[in-house]
Amino acid sequence: MVMSLMMSIFHLFFSVHQFLYAPTFPSLPLLHPIPVSATQTITLPVQRLTAPSSQQLNAESFMVVDQNSGETIVAHNPDEELFPASTTKIMTAMVVLDSENIDTVVTIPPGVPEDGSVMKLVPGEQLTIRQLLEGMLVHSSNDAAEALARLYPGGRNAFIQAMNDKARSLSMFHTVYKNPSGLIDDGHVTTVRDLLILSRYAMLNPTFASFVKEQFTTITSLDGKVVHKLETTNELLGKVEGVEGVKTGWTQEAGECLVTQVTRGGHTILTAVLKSTDRFGESTTLINWVFDTYRWKSQPLSSWEQGL
Repeated sequence: MVMSLMMSIFHLFFSVHQFLYAPTFPSLPLLHPIPVSATQTITLPVQRLTAPSSQQLNAESFMVVDQNSGETIVAHNPDEELFPASTTKIMTAMVVLDSENIDTVVTIPPGVPEDGSVMKLVPGEQLTIRQLLEGMLVHSSNDAAEALARLYPGGRNAFIQAMNDKARSLSMFHTVYKNPSGLIDDGHVTTVRDLLILSRYAMLNPTFASFVKEQFTTITSLDGKVVHKLETTNELLGKVEGVEGVKTGWTQEAGECLVTQVTRGGHTILTAVLKSTDRFGESTTLINWVFDTYRWKSQPLSSWEQGL
């Protein structure tokens, strides 16, 4: 009887262990320099001796990394190429932020598609590029993404090429962009690993970081005639402790997608789920599990670099 009970406990522990302690993967590239100090240390997440139980996640792919070091905390199918849906707009934003004066005034061209989530841009309406970025990131507006691409020097095709060029420059080797919004397009794919590389980079940009944490915004055309009242698509903002953005996504083919940055106790992580059936619930599970299971500990930078 006792032996049977012990075996049952062992099998339960082993099942939980297989889920919680996924195989380790190479760290993401460092996207900002580690401050030089006399002690030369880096703070890394370290697993506690005991871990809480966790429900099984149904997402096809998920991953959690430490924002500071890029260390992988947990991952499942991190290199499986899947549709990214509107998480695509993270790259759309970074192409614009890295190459254009966002205070430039633009006129919305005719023929901008109005599929899916939109802010209802009006042809001829004048806005700044900054306003289009804000509408795209807060409300996941497809028409704003398309307008930004069409207004880019060289037009939409040049913009999509710039998206793919930036992906290569960031070592996002499993990502291909075919459009600026994330609507389904054959061959338009990414992975959770690539998404987190991109998101770590994007969240270092103060303008990007400020937009993705907004819950509501009102965008008004320069002549005051058109008003867009917008609400975030990210249900974790203002509801889950420490959530700071980043981006939602959904199409029928892609399923539910979400990238999230969270800071608690001075430590920041990024999570990503692709092809989920409950992106907000599963992301919350991952977030709480990490902060319940890990502590952050300083160690010499030299010893950490030897492990890369």
